[in-house]
Amino acid sequence: MLKKVLVLGLLSMLVAAAGIASWNKQMAANIPFDFYLGDQLMPAGAYTITPVNANSSVVMVSSRRSLHRAVVATKPVTDSAGKFKSELVFENIGGDYFLTRFRHTDMDIERLVPPSPRQLEISRGNNKEKPVKLAVVRIR
Repeated sequence: MLKKVLVLGLLSMLVAAAGIASWNKQMAANIPFDFYLGDQLMPAGAYTITPVNANSSVVMVSSRRSLHRAVVATKPVTDSAGKFKSELVFENIGGDYFLTRFRHTDMDIERLVPPSPRQLEISRGNNKEKPVKLAVVRIR
């Protein structure tokens, strides 16, 4: 019985490792503007996006020198229009940029970053004269 439990435990660890291995690469991008990830302001610069868990629902975004880091929960994209480019998508609301989505073609990943309370607050105060704009940054 103990042998069965150990074997099942090892199998579950291997399955979890295989899930992490499906996205074991870091995505990297140079972001030319300051942006918000959640409610944390991140300065312009070179960043990496790395999965924290096996199904990539939680990711860490960190600057190259790891001076700035944020961890955020993401949601899978269900409205994807087929093939996409590797990119980070930001919303520009009233001059503030918010990371809203990331996609990576080679890894077949497309995830949404849910809006933060700050983003929702600014969106509510944004009038029709200032439309929301998208900014796209290519992933290397």
